[in-house]
Amino acid sequence: MKRIRFHSRLVLLVGMALTAAACGAKPAAPADPSVLVTVRPARQGVLPLTVEAFGTVGAPATAVRAISLQQAAVVTSLNVAPGAAVRAGQTLLTYAAAPEARAAAAQAQAAVDLAKAQQAHTADNFAHQLATRDDVARADAALQTAQAGLSALRQQGAGGSGAIVAPFDGVVISVTAATGDRPQPGTVLLTLAPGAGLVATVGVEPDAARQVHVGDAVAVQSLSSGASQSGRVLRVDNALNPASRMIDVDVSAPGVAPIVGEAVKASVPIGQAQGWIVPHAAVLNDEKGDYLFQLAGGKAVRIPVQVRAPSSTDDLVEGALNPSRPVIVDGAFQLTDGMSARIQAPTRQARP
Repeated sequence: MKRIRFHSRLVLLVGMALTAAACGAKPAAPADPSVLVTVRPARQGVLPLTVEAFGTVGAPATAVRAISLQQAAVVTSLNVAPGAAVRAGQTLLTYAAAPEARAAAAQAQAAVDLAKAQQAHTADNFAHQLATRDDVARADAALQTAQAGLSALRQQGAGGSGAIVAPFDGVVISVTAATGDRPQPGTVLLTLAPGAGLVATVGVEPDAARQVHVGDAVAVQSLSSGASQSGRVLRVDNALNPASRMIDVDVSAPGVAPIVGEAVKASVPIGQAQGWIVPHAAVLNDEKGDYLFQLAGGKAVRIPVQVRAPSSTDDLVEGALNPSRPVIVDGAFQLTDGMSARIQAPTRQARP
């Protein structure tokens, strides 16, 4: 009897379920996802247009002095490294003449000694009317030539040791020599730039470079110290840098970054633009371009925009914004077009 009652209950439950299905009963739908956001009113205004570029401090090619030896020598000591600040007259490196240079100096000295002897002999013959004035002139010229050759070798350091000193106050840009090297005559051993002639070379997008001109004011900021000073555009290149595919622009950087290789940011004002001023955090980007969201009836509405003047706080954009709808800021990156959004209540500050 118990088994029959249990079976009857099961049949009853199944029947009720089938009846509910036949009547069109549906399970409860999941709640519409919603994102908590902050908003700011859409407003129009004017912001300055600037070209921002990044680069490093260095020396212009026209100011770099290449240091070399004009004779065969051996580098005996190297006293500087790249980036070192040097004073005029400071010893950069020392050297000793190579054996072949000493031999050349000895030959030049022998030539001078021989020319002196020949000049004296010719003068004695002229006194005894055994030589002409032309003979004397040729002997004098031969001695002058030999002395000039010996003097040139001595100026180059042939026959002994010497030192290369800094011709001015400056910064060592590069060093290609090492102690013990035997560079060929004319080989560049190091390069030096005037300390006061350092500039920042920054890369500018080709389209933006057309709006940058020599003499334009520029703000140069050190990325390491944060220090910023005013400068001027010194040069705008007319060709793409093959490595960066940008236009190189030289700007003066007085006192901002005295270290060669220091990273800087240059900002060049190029005018003003009018449009919608929105928080920088509100502007997003995907494969379709820049966009933002406005809130309408609790739903996020995607608005394509074009950024005209970006900054770290507010961007000036162009687009079909509705002035009566607020711009979504925090939480915008979680949204898609048409998704529900609710405004976060402002945080109340505790009373003291």
